[in-house]
Amino acid sequence: MRHLLYSLLLLCLISGKTAYSQTRTAGDIIRQTLTTYQHCKTYTDQGVIVIRYKTSKGSSSQRIHVKTQFRRSPGQLTYQSQWVNTGGVADCFAVVSENNLIRSFARLTANQQIYLSKQDAITRANEFSGGAAFSILSLLYNLPTDIHWNIGRVSDWVVKEPLQLKGRDFYQLKGSLPDLNISGITVLIDPQTFLIKRLMYLQKNTGDVLTVIELEPAMNQDSAVIVPVTEDNYCLPNR
Repeated sequence: MRHLLYSLLLLCLISGKTAYSQTRTAGDIIRQTLTTYQHCKTYTDQGVIVIRYKTSKGSSSQRIHVKTQFRRSPGQLTYQSQWVNTGGVADCFAVVSENNLIRSFARLTANQQIYLSKQDAITRANEFSGGAAFSILSLLYNLPTDIHWNIGRVSDWVVKEPLQLKGRDFYQLKGSLPDLNISGITVLIDPQTFLIKRLMYLQKNTGDVLTVIELEPAMNQDSAVIVPVTEDNYCLPNR
């Protein structure tokens, strides 16, 4: 009897995994992910962006550490990015939105800018993240994707086999944006939270630019406290 129960439990687990990987369509997964970002009360992440450049003259890479803190009410957002190279920190940047005041700080230019809209500020953050900031931050505000893009603009998503990271399965979807010369778009989405764990894509212009965004995201944490970011502390700690 015990052996029979064990066999039935094993069968349920196998069946559950098959259903998990096959029953949801790409459209279902993307729609749920967009809804999750658009309606979450809080969102935080920290992670790294790796950008690899390849041209006829050779190849190089860039590593950017990032951190996001977001609370929908009363409308707080901080986004920090820090460029790192072999010599140490090359530059650091932050966008801070609080009490209807949207500012950015950048170390190399040693200035503070004021923005009239979050879209303008996030577009500026894009420049300090190798074009990656918009792909995540725009989801929180449901921003238009006519100039920059996020996963909502991709229309040819295909569900692939789940990818396992640290013992956990993630939805794996692949797509492309031919009109932007972007191919090999791969996104890993947590099947429990519908938050993006990894986003990877290849863009071809004068050369090949491969971008990989790897995040540790969380949302709707009642205990989430946004640590104030000012012109005195907007650089992330060295890692």
